[in-house]
Amino acid sequence: MASFDEHFERARKALEDRERVAARAACEAALAVATEPYQKALALDGLADTYFFEDDKDRALDLLDQAIALCLPEDSPTDMGTSYALTQSWYDKATFLSMMHRDEEALSVLEELLHRHLDRVTDTPQSRWELEFCVLVARALRMKSTLLLTKQQNAESIVCCEEVIRHFGGAKDDRLLRHVARAVYWR
Repeated sequence: MASFDEHFERARKALEDRERVAARAACEAALAVATEPYQKALALDGLADTYFFEDDKDRALDLLDQAIALCLPEDSPTDMGTSYALTQSWYDKATFLSMMHRDEEALSVLEELLHRHLDRVTDTPQSRWELEFCVLVARALRMKSTLLLTKQQNAESIVCCEEVIRHFGGAKDDRLLRHVARAVYWR
């Protein structure tokens, strides 16, 4: 029987290739073998993506809420797998809400994500999970900046750009550096 990591990797690849049917099957298989709450959350997050793009937006948001709940039995997750899963679920929820033109709700979700996790990021991540976590936080800051800019809240948007630069300016990872470059440009 395949492990969670094998199913999840198949799901991630299928989602990346926009093969939603294969992604859903792989996410369901990952969910069936998941043992840790963060694994279940990641599988639910992947399922949410497949439902959202099949125009079942309410089901997608419900799945993301379930994923978030799995990661929040305490005030703040302590392991990086849980932090990553929680951040991914919040980021995806904010993205979906923004795509649904529910920008105020998206900003609220991003605020919660950043409130809980901004002080935990580093520009020199030590593990794969920590790197993915930092990339998501950088993306969340950029999304918040963009949403604020569309609301003509330019000063607040610039603060988000400055946070990206402050937290990730010394990074060596190309993905983090791309966010820094965008923040410098938009600031």
